Amino acid sequence: DEVRRVGRELGLAEAFVGRHPFPGPGLAVRIIGEVTAERVELLQEADKIFIDELRAADLYDRTAQAFVVLL
Repeated sequence: DEVRRVGRELGLAEAFVGRHPFPGPGLAVRIIGEVTAERVELLQEADKIFIDELRAADLYDRTAQAFVVLL
């Protein structure tokens, strides 16, 4: 939270400062089984829908992390 505080003090946009952390290995850790370009694209689409819905319900900033997993 200290990093977010500094970002806000520097005047960075809230959309940037309030982003949820993203895992180092990226999307691959969210795909169970073989990682293919098609599965990554499907996961990206599903993740966007999920995050958009969290924002629409005013829940995004009230959760520490939220993500989709492709089974």
